Amino acid sequence: MGPPRQRDASDESQQERYQSMSERREDQIWQMVVTSIQEHEKSQQLNVWLGRIRLAEIGDSKIVLEVANQFFRDHLDNHYYDIFYKHFKEILNLTPHLIFRVNPELKLPVEPEAELLPPPEPPQVAKSGKRATGVLLGAVNPRHTFENFVEGKSNQFAYNACRACAEKPGERYNPLFIAAGSGLGKTHLLTAIGHFIHEQDTSATISVVTAEKFTNEFIAQVRTHNMEEFRRKYREQCDVLLVDDIQFLAGKTGTLEEFFHTFNSLTAASKLVVLTSDKPPAEIGAFEERIRTRFAHGLIVDISPPELETRIAILENMAQREGVHLDSKVSTFIASCVRSNVRELEGALTRVLAYASFHGVEVSEDLARKALQSILREAEEKVTVEKIQDCVARYFGIKVADLCSQCRKRKYTEPRRMAMLLCRKHLGLSYPELGAKFGGKDHSTVIHACDKALEDLEQDEDLRNALLAIEREFIP
Repeated sequence: MGPPRQRDASDESQQERYQSMSERREDQIWQMVVTSIQEHEKSQQLNVWLGRIRLAEIGDSKIVLEVANQFFRDHLDNHYYDIFYKHFKEILNLTPHLIFRVNPELKLPVEPEAELLPPPEPPQVAKSGKRATGVLLGAVNPRHTFENFVEGKSNQFAYNACRACAEKPGERYNPLFIAAGSGLGKTHLLTAIGHFIHEQDTSATISVVTAEKFTNEFIAQVRTHNMEEFRRKYREQCDVLLVDDIQFLAGKTGTLEEFFHTFNSLTAASKLVVLTSDKPPAEIGAFEERIRTRFAHGLIVDISPPELETRIAILENMAQREGVHLDSKVSTFIASCVRSNVRELEGALTRVLAYASFHGVEVSEDLARKALQSILREAEEKVTVEKIQDCVARYFGIKVADLCSQCRKRKYTEPRRMAMLLCRKHLGLSYPELGAKFGGKDHSTVIHACDKALEDLEQDEDLRNALLAIEREFIP
């Protein structure tokens, strides 16, 4: 038996990494849970309390969260247990047993009873009625900056338009309307505008508000007969108004009328107004024509689901912020699993990193596959031959019946080959099974079609882009 192998620098370095990962495990996982709760839950009260909780213990059988007193413990256990349970379960991919424990030595800045309601926003108008000091108002995420936004083909136009608005507020593209589905980055860009302007002009008063919050404020002021203060806040004291999810005002006649006059007042004074919505103005049916027309008066930009390269860049950017090196195979695998939006993409990476930290191992493709097995299973269950055929037919502007026909025109053969290849790739069907699904074709015809599709994809970049676009349609 030979002499024992000497430990080299790489062994020590790896051991140090594992030790460091173990020491930081609780903090990392807790930060991931906090971030997940803040992004997905709408409880302002809970957000206030998150900074008063400590993740004290985490193991296979239980997770212990410490708080400073019995009142706090009972309130969390009675009102928020399900929320914590859900987010720990999603991030760690296990079924946790949560325990809220009192630790009297855990000091709080203030007693939690005083924080049952969220802290008030800084006042915008002094009693004298004079202009308040410039501030960035609203629940803004400090990470939502232009520097942290990953550009790609799907969002480049929107990104450039937002930068232009921020650099010359009120002068270009006023109003700006950002239309995008959930989780594609419209809130990030909206907030980035606010951060940028605030950094460039600290005297400017910038309001970042959701349409829901605007509505709640309006109702509260109507009840207290204090509309003058409300209008002064949004029309006179505000230099930049950034409103998220404006579609929420649809059907709320009184609030929408008030916002419409606020909107007109600000834009007439060349003050920047930026709105976001899950659809463009023309498609928000409950808006009056005059309102849709005014909202569309400036510039409308949209954001599409990110293509593969952008998804990979987003993952690597996020991993870098977390101080984690992400192998290209891992980032490509995760990006291939999650295609729908950026929020779910970041959630998938959070789960992978938490899973690695919890088990004390490095991130690898196999580990990512285990951590995301529920996502993979859900995606696979949703995909069918019929769904793939429908997506391919719609993309190429033909009928599903054309994919199953015997017509040999190129207009039909190329989409037919593409559909067969996608069914083979995502469903694992045999060649005879595929033939039966495509009009009773024999297996040799299907083999030739799949081989020809692969050959065409290697030579045609446009076809590769088409393939990715189709896959985004049937895999959420």
